[in-house]
Amino acid sequence: MFSNKVQDSSIDGCDIGEPDVVAPPDEQNESTGENQVVQREFVVDSEEAANSLVRSVKHEREYACRVEVWAATEIKRARRREEYLLQRYGHQVEAWLRRRLEGERDRRRSINLPAGSVGFRAAPAKVHVTDTTALLTWVKANLIDALQVQVSAVGSDASRLAEWQAAEGLESQLTESVSKRLVNAYVAEIGELPEGTGLEPAHDQLQIK
Repeated sequence: MFSNKVQDSSIDGCDIGEPDVVAPPDEQNESTGENQVVQREFVVDSEEAANSLVRSVKHEREYACRVEVWAATEIKRARRREEYLLQRYGHQVEAWLRRRLEGERDRRRSINLPAGSVGFRAAPAKVHVTDTTALLTWVKANLIDALQVQVSAVGSDASRLAEWQAAEGLESQLTESVSKRLVNAYVAEIGELPEGTGLEPAHDQLQIK
């Protein structure tokens, strides 16, 4: 059961405490007769009016932050629930779908249901990493374009980083990684698996829409 009391109320700079229930500056209504109402536009022409506006702006800002916190919590809950359902029942619906499709004459790969559709899509063969260190070593020697390096620095080194030259020997943190897209393209073209990788064969993948 979802509780409207969010424990973690910090998101994107939102620091939310207990809300102040305030009314935004409403346009004041002035009755002029039977079934007639003249609206007076809110005008910031005094300290009281300015304070009312500031209070209303802060109220809306805090409300927006609360909505973001609530939405982020619900998204995490929904994704965890989806992952659980697929892990728990995915193999069952996959087996049912295969049996169901066997009786179809048009060789279709999906079934429409009232709530959506369930089917198979062809997932291509894909390279997966088994040893990151070995793959990095192989990439540096054989496929340098696939090498990715992220540099992080602080202080004076950070200001000099834009004009960085290797000979300067700046103190920095390097994070090396590999472009999986380029590695996959290499395997598809050459047919050779780099060191530190394995191949996940092409297969039918369950798809729910």
